Order: sequence, then structure tokens, then C-alpha cells
Amino acid sequence: MRHHAAPAETAGRSWSAHHITNTVRVAVITLRVPASGPHVFVRGVG
Repeated sequence: MRHHAAPAETAGRSWSAHHITNTVRVAVITLRVPASGPHVFVRGVG
């Protein structure tokens, strides 16, 4: 993945927030997979 150029400090904070958001999203999607099916997981990640 490519990110726009930014100062290291700003990029670090941005990445952290992005990583947390992705972690939460993956957790929610993972919980939904058994009920909804793998296509939801693929669509959510992709």
C-alpha cells in the first residue's frame, strides 16, 4: 500500500489510527463470517 508523503510523526499517528480501524473492522468481519459467509469477508477486505 502507498500512502501520501507526510512527516514521519504525522504518518506514524495516521498509520496507528488506520491500523486500529483495520483491526476493529477485521474483528467485526470475522465475527460475521460464520453467519454471512466468506464473500462478506472478501468484500470487506478487498
